[in-house]
Amino acid sequence: MKKIGKDEYAAAFGFLSAHGTDSLNMLGFLEYNETPDIWIGGNPVDCVVIRKKDTDMFFINAYSDESILSAAKEIFSLSEKVFFSGVRKEIADKLLALADKTDEDLLHDDCLLYLYPEKTIDVSDIPENVRPVDISCAETLDYFYTYRSQDSLEKIKKEISSRPSAATYIDGEIACWSLIHEDGSMGAMFTKPQYRHGNLAVNTSKYLISQQLARGKTPFVHIVDINTPSIKLAEKIGLKYAYPVVWFEASFKNISEKTQP
Repeated sequence: MKKIGKDEYAAAFGFLSAHGTDSLNMLGFLEYNETPDIWIGGNPVDCVVIRKKDTDMFFINAYSDESILSAAKEIFSLSEKVFFSGVRKEIADKLLALADKTDEDLLHDDCLLYLYPEKTIDVSDIPENVRPVDISCAETLDYFYTYRSQDSLEKIKKEISSRPSAATYIDGEIACWSLIHEDGSMGAMFTKPQYRHGNLAVNTSKYLISQQLARGKTPFVHIVDINTPSIKLAEKIGLKYAYPVVWFEASFKNISEKTQP
Protein backbone atom coordinates (compact mmCIF):
# COMPACT_ATOMS: atom_id res chain seq x y z
CA MET A 1 0.00 0.00 0.00
CA LYS A 2 1.26 3.47 -0.88
CA LYS A 3 0.36 6.55 1.11
CA ILE A 4 -0.23 9.42 -1.30
CA GLY A 5 -0.06 13.19 -1.13
CA LYS A 6 -2.42 15.71 -2.66
CA ASP A 7 -0.52 15.66 -5.95
CA GLU A 8 -1.52 12.01 -6.36
CA TYR A 9 -5.14 12.25 -5.20
CA ALA A 10 -6.32 11.88 -8.80
CA ALA A 11 -5.45 8.16 -8.72
CA ALA A 12 -7.66 7.61 -5.67
CA PHE A 13 -10.51 9.77 -6.98
CA GLY A 14 -10.35 8.01 -10.34
CA PHE A 15 -10.72 4.60 -8.71
CA LEU A 16 -13.52 5.69 -6.38
CA SER A 17 -15.42 7.47 -9.15
CA ALA A 18 -15.12 4.46 -11.46
CA HIS A 19 -16.75 2.37 -8.71
CA GLY A 20 -19.14 5.08 -7.58
CA THR A 21 -21.95 2.91 -6.22
CA ASP A 22 -19.45 0.99 -4.08
CA SER A 23 -17.71 4.18 -2.94
CA LEU A 24 -20.52 6.59 -2.04
CA ASN A 25 -19.50 7.06 1.57
CA MET A 26 -15.82 7.46 0.70
CA LEU A 27 -16.53 10.09 -1.95
CA GLY A 28 -18.84 11.84 0.50
CA PHE A 29 -16.20 11.79 3.21
CA LEU A 30 -13.61 13.30 0.90
CA GLU A 31 -16.02 16.13 0.07
CA TYR A 32 -16.35 17.15 3.71
CA ASN A 33 -12.83 16.37 4.99
CA GLU A 34 -9.96 18.31 3.46
CA THR A 35 -7.00 16.58 5.13
CA PRO A 36 -7.57 12.81 5.19
CA ASP A 37 -4.82 10.20 4.97
CA ILE A 38 -5.15 8.20 1.74
CA TRP A 39 -3.46 5.01 0.57
CA ILE A 40 -3.76 3.21 -2.77
CA GLY A 41 -2.89 -0.38 -3.61
CA GLY A 42 -2.54 -2.55 -6.69
CA ASN A 43 -1.28 -1.85 -10.19
CA PRO A 44 -3.59 -0.77 -11.66
CA VAL A 45 -5.22 0.60 -8.52
CA ASP A 46 -7.67 -1.91 -7.01
CA CYS A 47 -7.85 -0.58 -3.46
CA VAL A 48 -8.23 2.76 -1.69
CA VAL A 49 -8.02 3.26 2.08
CA ILE A 50 -8.97 6.53 3.77
CA ARG A 51 -8.38 7.50 7.40
CA LYS A 52 -9.93 10.44 9.18
CA LYS A 53 -7.01 12.60 10.26
CA ASP A 54 -5.68 11.90 13.76
CA THR A 55 -8.17 9.11 14.41
CA ASP A 56 -8.45 5.35 13.91
CA MET A 57 -11.59 5.63 11.74
CA PHE A 58 -11.07 4.07 8.31
CA PHE A 59 -12.88 3.54 5.02
CA ILE A 60 -11.84 0.90 2.50
CA ASN A 61 -12.95 -0.22 -0.94
CA ALA A 62 -10.99 -3.02 -2.57
CA TYR A 63 -11.34 -5.65 -5.27
CA SER A 64 -8.49 -8.07 -4.52
CA ASP A 65 -7.66 -10.27 -1.52
CA GLU A 66 -4.01 -9.28 -1.90
CA SER A 67 -4.73 -5.60 -1.39
CA ILE A 68 -7.04 -6.29 1.56
CA LEU A 69 -4.27 -8.30 3.20
CA SER A 70 -1.70 -5.58 2.46
CA ALA A 71 -3.95 -2.92 3.99
CA ALA A 72 -4.43 -5.02 7.13
CA LYS A 73 -0.70 -5.67 7.53
CA GLU A 74 0.70 -2.29 6.54
CA ILE A 75 -1.98 0.11 7.83
CA PHE A 76 -4.54 -1.38 10.21
CA SER A 77 -2.02 -3.33 12.32
CA LEU A 78 -0.39 -0.04 13.39
CA SER A 79 -3.42 0.88 15.54
CA GLU A 80 -4.51 -0.82 18.75
CA LYS A 81 -8.07 -0.88 17.46
CA VAL A 82 -9.55 0.16 14.12
CA PHE A 83 -13.07 1.49 13.48
CA PHE A 84 -14.41 0.79 9.98
CA SER A 85 -17.15 2.97 8.53
CA GLY A 86 -19.71 1.42 6.18
CA VAL A 87 -17.58 -1.30 4.54
CA ARG A 88 -19.13 -3.59 1.94
CA LYS A 89 -19.89 -6.88 3.68
CA GLU A 90 -17.73 -8.98 1.37
CA ILE A 91 -14.71 -6.85 2.33
CA ALA A 92 -15.69 -6.72 6.01
CA ASP A 93 -15.88 -10.52 6.15
CA LYS A 94 -12.37 -10.83 4.72
CA LEU A 95 -10.99 -8.27 7.16
CA LEU A 96 -12.66 -9.97 10.14
CA ALA A 97 -11.13 -13.28 9.06
CA LEU A 98 -7.70 -11.59 9.31
CA ALA A 99 -8.40 -9.78 12.58
CA ASP A 100 -7.47 -10.84 16.09
CA LYS A 101 -10.20 -12.64 17.97
CA THR A 102 -12.50 -9.83 19.08
CA ASP A 103 -14.53 -9.54 22.24
CA GLU A 104 -18.28 -8.94 22.33
CA ASP A 105 -17.85 -5.32 23.42
CA LEU A 106 -16.49 -4.25 20.04
CA LEU A 107 -18.92 -2.53 17.72
CA HIS A 108 -20.46 -4.60 14.93
CA ASP A 109 -23.53 -3.29 13.11
CA ASP A 110 -24.88 -5.08 10.05
CA CYS A 111 -26.54 -2.49 7.82
CA LEU A 112 -28.14 -2.16 4.41
CA LEU A 113 -27.19 0.44 1.81
CA TYR A 114 -30.21 2.09 0.21
CA LEU A 115 -29.73 4.67 -2.54
CA TYR A 116 -31.89 6.86 -4.74
CA PRO A 117 -31.31 5.70 -8.34
CA GLU A 118 -33.07 8.50 -10.21
CA LYS A 119 -31.89 11.99 -11.17
CA THR A 120 -35.08 13.80 -10.14
CA ILE A 121 -37.74 13.48 -7.46
CA ASP A 122 -41.27 14.89 -7.40
CA VAL A 123 -41.44 17.58 -4.72
CA SER A 124 -44.68 19.19 -5.96
CA ASP A 125 -46.60 17.86 -2.96
CA ILE A 126 -44.11 18.99 -0.30
CA PRO A 127 -45.69 21.73 1.86
CA GLU A 128 -44.07 25.10 2.55
CA ASN A 129 -43.36 24.20 6.17
CA VAL A 130 -40.56 21.86 5.02
CA ARG A 131 -37.23 23.68 4.85
CA PRO A 132 -33.59 23.43 6.04
CA VAL A 133 -32.96 22.96 9.75
CA ASP A 134 -32.35 26.19 11.64
CA ILE A 135 -29.17 26.20 13.74
CA SER A 136 -31.24 27.30 16.75
CA CYS A 137 -32.75 23.79 16.78
CA ALA A 138 -29.41 22.03 17.29
CA GLU A 139 -29.96 21.32 20.98
CA THR A 140 -33.36 19.79 20.24
CA LEU A 141 -31.85 17.48 17.64
CA ASP A 142 -29.09 16.50 20.04
CA TYR A 143 -31.60 15.73 22.81
CA PHE A 144 -33.37 13.18 20.60
CA TYR A 145 -30.19 11.86 18.88
CA THR A 146 -29.83 8.07 19.19
CA TYR A 147 -26.04 8.34 19.50
CA ARG A 148 -25.98 11.33 21.83
CA SER A 149 -22.60 11.94 23.48
CA GLN A 150 -20.47 14.73 24.88
CA ASP A 151 -19.40 15.56 21.31
CA SER A 152 -22.68 15.08 19.47
CA LEU A 153 -24.00 18.64 19.84
CA GLU A 154 -20.98 20.13 18.06
CA LYS A 155 -21.26 17.43 15.40
CA ILE A 156 -24.92 18.30 14.82
CA LYS A 157 -24.18 22.03 14.68
CA LYS A 158 -21.54 21.37 12.02
CA GLU A 159 -23.92 19.24 9.98
CA ILE A 160 -26.63 21.89 10.11
CA SER A 161 -24.33 24.81 9.26
CA SER A 162 -22.21 23.24 6.51
CA ARG A 163 -24.36 20.63 4.76
CA PRO A 164 -27.86 20.21 3.33
CA SER A 165 -30.58 19.45 5.88
CA ALA A 166 -34.35 19.15 6.02
CA ALA A 167 -37.04 19.69 8.64
CA THR A 168 -40.78 20.02 8.95
CA TYR A 169 -42.02 22.80 11.22
CA ILE A 170 -45.48 22.85 12.80
CA ASP A 171 -46.67 26.05 14.47
CA GLY A 172 -43.08 27.25 14.53
CA GLU A 173 -41.80 24.10 16.27
CA ILE A 174 -39.46 21.63 14.63
CA ALA A 175 -41.34 18.33 14.34
CA CYS A 176 -39.28 16.12 12.01
CA TRP A 177 -35.76 16.34 10.61
CA SER A 178 -32.91 14.68 8.72
CA LEU A 179 -29.26 15.63 8.20
CA ILE A 180 -26.27 14.77 6.03
CA HIS A 181 -23.43 13.04 7.88
CA GLU A 182 -19.72 13.55 7.23
CA ASP A 183 -19.68 10.61 4.80
CA GLY A 184 -22.43 12.16 2.69
CA SER A 185 -25.13 9.77 3.89
CA MET A 186 -28.59 10.86 4.99
CA GLY A 187 -29.24 10.21 8.65
CA ALA A 188 -30.41 11.34 12.08
CA MET A 189 -33.98 11.05 10.78
CA PHE A 190 -36.40 11.62 13.65
CA THR A 191 -40.02 12.60 14.14
CA LYS A 192 -41.21 13.74 17.54
CA PRO A 193 -43.71 11.23 18.98
CA GLN A 194 -46.63 13.67 19.02
CA TYR A 195 -46.20 14.31 15.29
CA ARG A 196 -45.94 10.71 14.08
CA HIS A 197 -48.83 10.86 11.68
CA GLY A 198 -49.28 11.84 8.07
CA ASN A 199 -46.25 12.13 5.81
CA LEU A 200 -43.83 14.22 7.84
CA ALA A 201 -40.93 11.75 7.47
CA VAL A 202 -41.70 11.21 3.78
CA ASN A 203 -41.85 14.92 2.95
CA THR A 204 -38.75 15.73 4.99
CA SER A 205 -36.77 12.93 3.34
CA LYS A 206 -37.90 13.88 -0.15
CA TYR A 207 -36.84 17.48 0.47
CA LEU A 208 -33.37 16.34 1.54
CA ILE A 209 -33.10 14.03 -1.47
CA SER A 210 -33.98 16.94 -3.76
CA GLN A 211 -31.17 19.01 -2.26
CA GLN A 212 -28.63 16.24 -2.83
CA LEU A 213 -29.80 15.69 -6.39
CA ALA A 214 -29.48 19.42 -7.07
CA ARG A 215 -25.83 19.12 -6.03
CA GLY A 216 -25.25 16.21 -8.41
CA LYS A 217 -24.98 13.68 -5.57
CA THR A 218 -26.51 10.23 -5.21
CA PRO A 219 -28.66 10.27 -2.05
CA PHE A 220 -28.02 7.23 0.15
CA VAL A 221 -28.46 5.93 3.66
CA HIS A 222 -27.11 3.09 5.80
CA ILE A 223 -29.89 1.37 7.77
CA VAL A 224 -29.34 -1.21 10.51
CA ASP A 225 -30.77 -4.39 9.04
CA ILE A 226 -33.29 -4.92 11.87
CA ASN A 227 -34.67 -1.37 11.65
CA THR A 228 -37.87 -2.28 9.83
CA PRO A 229 -39.56 1.16 10.11
CA SER A 230 -36.59 2.91 8.48
CA ILE A 231 -36.42 0.31 5.73
CA LYS A 232 -40.13 0.80 5.00
CA LEU A 233 -39.64 4.59 4.90
CA ALA A 234 -36.67 4.27 2.53
CA GLU A 235 -38.66 2.11 0.14
CA LYS A 236 -41.71 4.38 0.37
CA ILE A 237 -39.71 7.41 -0.81
CA GLY A 238 -38.08 5.50 -3.67
CA LEU A 239 -34.73 4.42 -2.26
CA LYS A 240 -33.51 1.07 -3.59
CA TYR A 241 -31.56 -1.61 -1.74
CA ALA A 242 -28.03 -1.99 -3.10
CA TYR A 243 -26.02 -4.34 -0.85
CA PRO A 244 -25.12 -5.05 2.81
CA VAL A 245 -22.50 -2.98 4.63
CA VAL A 246 -20.88 -3.36 8.04
CA TRP A 247 -19.76 -0.84 10.66
CA PHE A 248 -17.31 -2.56 12.96
CA GLU A 249 -14.24 -2.42 15.18
CA ALA A 250 -11.32 -4.85 15.05
CA SER A 251 -7.67 -5.25 15.95
CA PHE A 252 -4.93 -6.51 13.65
CA LYS A 253 -1.97 -6.40 16.07
CA ASN A 254 -1.23 -10.12 15.60
CA ILE A 255 -1.81 -10.34 11.87
CA SER A 256 1.84 -11.17 11.05
CA GLU A 257 1.61 -14.31 13.16
CA LYS A 258 -1.66 -15.36 11.53
CA THR A 259 -0.42 -14.95 7.96
CA GLN A 260 3.01 -16.55 8.22
CA PRO A 261 3.54 -19.51 5.86
